[in-house]
Parts: sequence; C-alpha cells; structure tokens
Amino acid sequence: MAPLMPKTSNVSSRTTRSNSGTNLILKCFACVLLVVCATLLVVSVWFGEANHGESGQVPITSLESQSSSPLGPPDADDQSKLRIEEGAKPNQSELKIARKLTDEGHQVVVRRVAPNGRTSDYLVNGIETELKTVSNLTGKDPTSALSSRILEGAGQARSIIVDVSEQVGMTRTMAERSILRVWGRVRADSIPIDTIRIIGKDFDVSSVYIP
Repeated sequence: MAPLMPKTSNVSSRTTRSNSGTNLILKCFACVLLVVCATLLVVSVWFGEANHGESGQVPITSLESQSSSPLGPPDADDQSKLRIEEGAKPNQSELKIARKLTDEGHQVVVRRVAPNGRTSDYLVNGIETELKTVSNLTGKDPTSALSSRILEGAGQARSIIVDVSEQVGMTRTMAERSILRVWGRVRADSIPIDTIRIIGKDFDVSSVYIP
C-alpha cells in the first residue's frame, strides 16, 4: 500500500482564502476610519466658521445660558453684599441688576457719578462694569440698535451688562447677533470692551472677547 501523502494543496488553498478575507476586512476597516476622520474634520471646520460670527472674524468664547459670570469668580465669602457709595443715586434698574449680581455671589459697589459723567455704574468684584437698560428699541430686528447701545458703554467700562428684560420682542437670537456685531466693531476699531452680558426676560447670555 502506498503511503498517505499530506494534502498540502488544500491546506494552502484554505490559507490563501483566509489571508484574502483578512486583508479585505482590514481594507474595509481602513476605509471606514478614513470616512469617520474626514467627517470629523468637516464638522470641526463648520463649527469653527460658525463661531466666527457674521464677518468670519469674530473671536468669541461662548454664547450660552449664563451659568458663570464673565466678571470674575464670585466671592466665596458669605458676607458678599451690595454697597452703595455715598452720593450715588441708583435707579430701579440699576438696583435690580445689582441685587441680581449679589444674589449670584458677587461683590457689588454702586458708584456715584463723577463730575465728568464717565464713571462706570458698578464695581463688580473690583471690575468696572457699565449697565445699559434698553426698553425702547423699534423695528422687526433691533440688533443693530442694541449693538449701538452696547458700544455706548465703551468709554465707561470694559465690561458691559445690558438689561433688555423690558424690551418687547427681544429674543436670545437677537441678543447673540448684537454681541457678534459688537465684537466685529471691537476687532475692527480696537474698541475697549472685554465682556458683554445681556439679560432678557427669559434668557441670559454672555460673551468674552479674545483678540
């Protein structure tokens, strides 16, 4: 009887098919990985452009619900309170916002008006802060007028708070557009504004300028 010979041809064939299958899987995996990477790149570019605002040149860090103030960290001391300088005559809107800031834990000083009239309304955690109360804007989209009111505070403080809670029709979207307009002007004309906070009836947005 002839000796049995090993069936090398069948084994080789199965090995070749196995290697081919493995190579196909690896190629498919590589293709999927490339598609995922390309998708992530496109999404990151899109978000980057979106965050640059209308002109494509607006550097902002956030436009979101107010969870932390851009006016520096709240005072950890439970004795944080409102102080009104002697001779200061705050109106109701100024007192309302001052109390809101102290409720958030900030140290607030309501300042008296200087002889030249260019004093900021508050010191918030030691930072000069100007309040603009807006309630009489007209038109379907008052974002331009609102941005102009924000810019009016540039000569008094680098930190601006705008109370639009009594402005009829004001929305979060309008507030965000106004901030973007202001940052465009700040960038173009080197206007001294660092932070903006807009407080509406049902929204509260803030933004910090980064050159």
